[in-house]
Amino acid sequence: MNLYNCQKGENAIIKYLPKTDELSYKRFVSLGINIGSNVCLKQKSAFGGPCIIECNGKCIGLRKLDAVQIGVEQ
Repeated sequence: MNLYNCQKGENAIIKYLPKTDELSYKRFVSLGINIGSNVCLKQKSAFGGPCIIECNGKCIGLRKLDAVQIGVEQ
């Protein structure tokens, strides 16, 4: 399951981060999005727009393209 498929308000644990794109991986890690981190999907925009997640007490906006690449487990 990926982060974008979670329901609004649902908590999950990050199990996979894409390492194929080094720049995206470094950006995730610098924002505190690491494997094993707890995340909560706060809001998802309509028509495949960006979403807002909470990770380590910070709210972070992610593009759908990035959220789909992050694997999570409930």
